[in-house]
Parts: sequence; C-alpha cells; structure tokens
Amino acid sequence: MNDTCSTIVLIENYRDEAEFFITTLQILKSKHKVSWAENGVDGLQLVQNLIAEQFIPCLIVLDINMPLMNGKLTALELRKITDLSAVPIAILSTSSSLADRTFFQTIDMLLYTKPTDYQTYLSMAKHLLSLCD
Repeated sequence: MNDTCSTIVLIENYRDEAEFFITTLQILKSKHKVSWAENGVDGLQLVQNLIAEQFIPCLIVLDINMPLMNGKLTALELRKITDLSAVPIAILSTSSSLADRTFFQTIDMLLYTKPTDYQTYLSMAKHLLSLCD
C-alpha cells in the first residue's frame, strides 16, 4: 500500500462536530489528512475508494447515531474488510451506555463519550492521534 498512515477517516453526520474534530487536529498540529463522510453508507464507500487507490487509513472514527446506516452496523461492516484488520476504529459518540460500550468492545473497538469540555476533548484527540503512530 502506498500511504498507510496519513489518512484518518471520520464518519459523522453533524457538520459542526466534524469541523470541530478536524479543527482540533489542526490545533494539535496533526499532519494527518481527514477524509469525512456524513453517514455510514458514504463512510463505507469512502473507505472502499481509499483502499482501491491503495490508501489504508491509520484510524477510523465514527459516531453511533447516524442516518442511513448507524454506527453499529457501519462498525460491523468495517470489521468485514480484511484490509482494515490492523486499523484502529474508535467510536466517538454522546452515548455512555454500558450496552454500547460492551457491544463495541466485543468487536475490538473503543467507545469514547464526546467530552463536554475542551481540555478533555483535546486530551481525547491526542490519544486518538497516538493510535496512528
């Protein structure tokens, strides 16, 4: 593969949330490109297009509550793609449900509850970026 660790895929239906995430990575001086999709269907297509172009993302971040295909179904579909077997997938959501946490742990994904204060959000973003290293 050409570029195994320069792209982060963000699957998030709210533009403001996506822009906030991307801006936070810019503030942290991340050199990673963020490719954004607004729902699970578009996210899967985006990932397939990247793979077809010989690009494997270093990280996939997705929300749970999305139109067309929710985060749980998207996560299950992403896990079926063998080219992504080594790619960390993080769930970034407002959910703090034990059922959601357990579901994602069983498919080897971490659920991060969206922080309500910026310093905690920065710390979380730093941790997510460390998954790309």
